[in-house]
Amino acid sequence: MKIAVLSLSLVLAAGSSWVGAQTDGLRGTWSGQWIPESGYDAATVRFVIDDGVVSGEMLNPEPLDFDSVTFDSAALAVVAEGRTAEGQPVRIDARIEEATRLNGSLTVGGVSGDLRLSKWTYRPR
Repeated sequence: MKIAVLSLSLVLAAGSSWVGAQTDGLRGTWSGQWIPESGYDAATVRFVIDDGVVSGEMLNPEPLDFDSVTFDSAALAVVAEGRTAEGQPVRIDARIEEATRLNGSLTVGGVSGDLRLSKWTYRPR
């Protein structure tokens, strides 16, 4: 019985570590391109996780703090919404792929396009 309880505790601890690692996978700065029909533009976003609460900001093409950010750690999907200084709605709907790519769509006002971002990573040599 003690072995079964210990085994279950280890499985639960490993599972919660995995979920934490998945959520932490969103944390950080992501940059790349936004590709609406009219061409392309640089895009950079930053996500922060503090006590399990996800927040973030867009640095470009329109600097703003997101009003809401939801992250589904099982699907690795994020939805972030905010408004530009002029009041235009902004929405990111994307998924993390291969741990360092955030791909999906970005809509600013009435203009939508593909969003292709890479996570800033540093690995000392």
